[in-house]
Amino acid sequence: MDTLEVELSFRTKYILIDRTGDENKITETLASIGCHSHYIVTNRSVAEAGWGNRYMDYFKRSNQPYRTYYVPEGEEAKSIDVALDIYRDLMDLNADRSWCIYALGGGTVGDLSGFIASTFKRGLRLIMIPTTLLSMIDSSIGGKNGVDYRGVKNVIGTFYFPEYVVIDLNFLETLPAREFISGLSEAIKYGVTLDRELFEFLERNDPEYIYRSNPALRYVVERSIAIKNSIVERDPLDSKGVRAVLNYGHTIGHAIELIKDLDLRHGEAVALGMLYECVVSRKIDESYCPTDVEERLEDILYRYGLVKNLDLGRYTDLVIHNLVHDKKIRKSNLKIPVVTGIGDHTIVDVPLTRYISLLKDFLGIKQ
Repeated sequence: MDTLEVELSFRTKYILIDRTGDENKITETLASIGCHSHYIVTNRSVAEAGWGNRYMDYFKRSNQPYRTYYVPEGEEAKSIDVALDIYRDLMDLNADRSWCIYALGGGTVGDLSGFIASTFKRGLRLIMIPTTLLSMIDSSIGGKNGVDYRGVKNVIGTFYFPEYVVIDLNFLETLPAREFISGLSEAIKYGVTLDRELFEFLERNDPEYIYRSNPALRYVVERSIAIKNSIVERDPLDSKGVRAVLNYGHTIGHAIELIKDLDLRHGEAVALGMLYECVVSRKIDESYCPTDVEERLEDILYRYGLVKNLDLGRYTDLVIHNLVHDKKIRKSNLKIPVVTGIGDHTIVDVPLTRYISLLKDFLGIKQ
């Protein structure tokens, strides 16, 4: 049988705006993108205060059709009901494929907006304007979009790459310190699994310095984006297993994050996940996550204030319930990244039942 291979590529364009407070950069940037009808998905805390309000002013002054849809704060935005309401709104507008969808907000706004843009009329132009450090260096990169359903994160979703991602560092001026530090958790993940130089830079410095120093902040942001894109380009649809490394800390982290009583930010849950997955991986093979790596990882996560001492044993059933619905499960196996040294990793397949048993053992739960 003859086969014909056709390679299709879609490259997202990244625009980085420095923390200069120059509002003219907003006009220059958005005008250069060339959209003429604008549908902005955001929430009121972003759109009505600080730098987000400057972006809304641009749309108001543009003399072009625009509509703003305000979503609930946090994870509640990522629901089928919200998505359906946006579809209805777009239909009432008679929006066609000349309209652009703007995701003006953090990760939940981006996930939802990407899902809408990828499905409405089989695809509208998508422009991401991430407003948190976490969304700048992680969720706006890689084309993964989705909504939660029946308590499971991102269980309904698509791959759809934004045409533009506008990284405007001015948004970080008013970002709460806890949210900024939460975003640094993803940078630490990139460093410990893929880039020794980035990890050691983060080790030498602290969140306050990175926040205050424009060169340091730009380095962390630009390096993180480059690292994630280098992985995404090799496995754009997450079908080859290459992107599995980006899930380090997320298998357990997502399961913990869903426990509302713990009130954890995404980066805090991932930080715990990285530590737990380090220890659990060494139970699979003693060469995984050597003790010196664990000590350095633990040190930086505690020093950055990302890790809390929690009694997860009382939540074991919830953690296990969330784990068994993980999207990464294939034929009852988990493909998990394990750290082999600072900046190095490998991917291993582990039966889900064994992984759960090892996790219970680590949490001190009698089997």
